Amino acid sequence: MDPEPTAEHKPTRQQRAVLDLLAQGAANKDIANAIDCRLSDVEQILSRLYAYQYDTPGRRRGTAAHEAGHAFSLAHETQSCGDGTKPRIIMSYQCMETTSLGGWALNAVQPWDSCGVNHAYHDPNWGYSGC
Repeated sequence: MDPEPTAEHKPTRQQRAVLDLLAQGAANKDIANAIDCRLSDVEQILSRLYAYQYDTPGRRRGTAAHEAGHAFSLAHETQSCGDGTKPRIIMSYQCMETTSLGGWALNAVQPWDSCGVNHAYHDPNWGYSGC
């Protein structure tokens, strides 16, 4: 796991509100209405908030693994990450978030990610590894 972000990377109250609404599936324009700001403000908040995602080798590795998942037909997972009933996966933004943002700071493919790929490209000789 990567070290915790510095104070400049910890979310402000407004950034946390944006993240919470985003996690609930709200669109950027709906977030702007909810926190009483312009759409461009929401986009700027998100841009600043996620600028740290490439600032360490572990975060770059996690982003590369996440994007490779898209190349293998995996979609974003929007459920909570590893809450005891759901597995941790690199395709969940929450799983990739630093622990200070409520995530797990994952930076590698997880067994459940492998399961998704094995379901998409089933090989009877390999089976459903990771499931």
